[in-house]
Amino acid sequence: MGAYNLTIAEAEGKDIMSICNGCFQTLKLVNHELKHSDHEKTKINKILSEIGKEFKGNIEVRHFVEVLYDIDEEKIKEHVVKDLSALKVACHTGCHYMRPSEKVQTDDPMKPIKLRALVRAVGAIPVDYDTEVLCCGAGTEHAEKEPAMAILAQKYKSAVAAGAEAFITPCPQCFQQFDSKLRDLEKYSGIKYTIPVLYITELMALAYGFDPAELGLKFHRARVNQLLETHALK
Repeated sequence: MGAYNLTIAEAEGKDIMSICNGCFQTLKLVNHELKHSDHEKTKINKILSEIGKEFKGNIEVRHFVEVLYDIDEEKIKEHVVKDLSALKVACHTGCHYMRPSEKVQTDDPMKPIKLRALVRAVGAIPVDYDTEVLCCGAGTEHAEKEPAMAILAQKYKSAVAAGAEAFITPCPQCFQQFDSKLRDLEKYSGIKYTIPVLYITELMALAYGFDPAELGLKFHRARVNQLLETHALK
């Protein structure tokens, strides 16, 4: 399926930009494997030939954070109309964005810089916190809930200790974990955490002056009202 999707983009002569960490990793790894293994390429192309497709390996798969990072920072700043200079956030890139690093090659897997750069470009402050590159626990939860909550508790404890007012992520699955598991986390840890999570695109849109209603922020389970009021973003 991944190879088939790649052939569609190849036919258009266009690279793929993914807005989902999981989708990005899948397509990136398939593209890498087929480009570096003649055996796999031949095997997959034999299957694809039955529907008139052929993998050629002439496009790239990119994550939208990479694409935005490659834009001149000044161009991003040009559109900022809201002052976020007092907003401290905890960046969480997510595992599938940068691992396995030898194949994905988007960022430094131990000290990622690109998401942090986008946060700074719109005026907010990315805090340093001990568990920045730790998994959010979403993958673990499919097998065992308690270890997943233990991981999530570490994330929140570390981010709050660093002064973060929100998590910022580019990953839909990580977003869901942060946004929908606060009650479960409270039951597990005995601590009521209230800091919300925003997609990096939501943070950028707020900095650009979009109304929170346009962004559907009211549908977040972890409420963002206090954050919006504190930083005059309503």
